[in-house]
Amino acid sequence: AMDRIEECDREGQYELDLSHLNISEWPQETIILPNIHVCKGHGNLFKAIPSFAIFRGLEYCDLSRCKIENVDEMQVSQLFNLKHLNLSRNNLDHLPDDIGRLVALETLLVDRNQLKTFPPNMHSMRNCHKLDASHNQLIEVGSLLDRLPSLEDLNLSHNPHLDTEKLGTRTRRLHDKRVMMSAKENRRIMISRALNVRREVLNREQEAIFTAVYEGPPKGDPDGDYWGTGSLELMAIKVARVADPLGGVLAEGW
Repeated sequence: AMDRIEECDREGQYELDLSHLNISEWPQETIILPNIHVCKGHGNLFKAIPSFAIFRGLEYCDLSRCKIENVDEMQVSQLFNLKHLNLSRNNLDHLPDDIGRLVALETLLVDRNQLKTFPPNMHSMRNCHKLDASHNQLIEVGSLLDRLPSLEDLNLSHNPHLDTEKLGTRTRRLHDKRVMMSAKENRRIMISRALNVRREVLNREQEAIFTAVYEGPPKGDPDGDYWGTGSLELMAIKVARVADPLGGVLAEGW
């Protein structure tokens, strides 16, 4: 571990990688690295994590695949810049009460633990857009997660004791979306619909160009500013960008 700590120090204290060292205690020597932005400690034998308050600039932290039983002493509320926290595949039965103070957090991964509930102040994580709490022992969530304004990706699957009928309205919708997308056939349907929408947009843009070429701009728009691009060439580029994911549809349509 000391070799990696010293290497991190020599290279400017940006990323500390202590992953897969099979160590059971967090090295105290990391106090010489207060300026790290990335911390990787996954794949070890930690049962507890000491205070990380010194790492005020930390943005990414991966402590997955360890044996962590609690992170109460970690003082996560002091990690004002933390955006990504991965605590998956541990032995956590609860999250620290101050986790709601991670107002910059965007991604929280706590899947495959033993969580039974969430702290009541989690709704304060206003920038959290992804939360994976699958494969836990959650019993009741209610409408707590409804109050996370940025949440878009929620995974509560494989919680055998969770009554999804009692989830909040928005939480239930995000949960059902995840369940639907987990099925391969449903994913195919969604992709097909997305491609159809792109084709419709492509056809409309092509028609607009043809109209401009053969009929000129609409009446009352003598300069052609109606198209919003300034030139037909730019409009064509716009169409090409829309069509590109369709695998040659543009070439076939012209």
